[in-house]
Amino acid sequence: VQALGHTGAGTTVAVLDTGVDYTRAAFGSCAAAGDPGCAVVYAQDFAPDDATPDAHGHGTNVAGTTLGVAPGAEIAALDVFNGGSASDSDVLAAVNWCVANRATYNIVAMNMSLGGGLTGSECPDSPYASAFIQAREAGMLPVI
Repeated sequence: VQALGHTGAGTTVAVLDTGVDYTRAAFGSCAAAGDPGCAVVYAQDFAPDDATPDAHGHGTNVAGTTLGVAPGAEIAALDVFNGGSASDSDVLAAVNWCVANRATYNIVAMNMSLGGGLTGSECPDSPYASAFIQAREAGMLPVI
């Protein structure tokens, strides 16, 4: 796909996870998200602030994989985890932030490695159903 020129250039993928360590070379060795040359254009803790870009490393791994597939894309690092878990309210706040800021960052997808049960059909009673519908209507693909 990259050989055909599809690199994700001009788009942003929101990674709702444990944060992203943007100080690593793969992201531009940035002092702060949004610095010139930094692949991480935005970072925010939606869960209680743990004063670190990624306390667990999982979000950094996901963001690195994202850039491996779409090296021209940028990352919005949205930390929704408080320790080993993420609350619905923190995840929903991050999803709502994506919807509100979709045009600003050209967010085309949201990656959420949240765990939980497996289902093969839509869950209309889920607390996420309405938020995911709004995201899709705004032009973003929720990947869970």
